[in-house]
Amino acid sequence: MFVRTALIAALAVVGIVGVPMAAAAQQADAVASADVARDAARMAVLDRFYVAIAMQDEAALAEMFDGVMIWIGDEGVRFVRPTSPAAPGAVFESVFGPGVGRYDSFGASASLYLPSGSHVVSLGSYSGYTRSTDDLMSTDFAHVFTFSEGRLSHFQAFTETAPWLRGTTPD
Repeated sequence: MFVRTALIAALAVVGIVGVPMAAAAQQADAVASADVARDAARMAVLDRFYVAIAMQDEAALAEMFDGVMIWIGDEGVRFVRPTSPAAPGAVFESVFGPGVGRYDSFGASASLYLPSGSHVVSLGSYSGYTRSTDDLMSTDFAHVFTFSEGRLSHFQAFTETAPWLRGTTPD
């Protein structure tokens, strides 16, 4: 028994036993590096998403989605209705026309991204000045994005709806 233990210890010191362990560690590092690169690419897409929202750039947003969008807004915000898969134009008509279109200097700014597999949760805030009253609308959000093959396939928003309702009451 002592001889076997001494032999294993000697082999470990020499590095023979360590070779498979080193290879496993390198493989784990490569997987982690790929995950970091994938998450960075997704967060770059979301940075562009928020710029496109502020610019109301429908073409840029449509390019980020995989052709059919599932865009689910908050139930309490009357201008954004939960949708089934739809063409981007139908979603934008619902969101930008009666909703975001009521604000000057509208923006959505993410302060934190939390990637997890094919999903990224984004925490941030909306703000803009109501055109009819020039009052500032500001509220926090949580957005849940799902990615498929590098493109957005699903978007769901969670936000406090009272500020939106004050700003979107018909003139």
